[in-house]
Amino acid sequence: MSGSGHYRTVRIAAVAAMTAGVLAMAAGAGLVYLDGRGTDCEYAMAGNRVCFRLYDTRATGLGSLTGGMALVGVGVFAFFATP
Repeated sequence: MSGSGHYRTVRIAAVAAMTAGVLAMAAGAGLVYLDGRGTDCEYAMAGNRVCFRLYDTRATGLGSLTGGMALVGVGVFAFFATP
């Protein structure tokens, strides 16, 4: 009886890890998308868009993507490797 409880706990933890990984990957993708975009832009006389501040989120986004992929990988492994 205790073996099946452990099996269920590992499966729940694996699904939680995969869910957290997917959420981290989504957040990372959003941060990579925002990188280099302006936060307060206006149009100049010639019609050019001038931005005074830019988002610098590439490193954080790539870190979040990498961490999310690792979590998904661990979750998949735990889900399918559990006897």
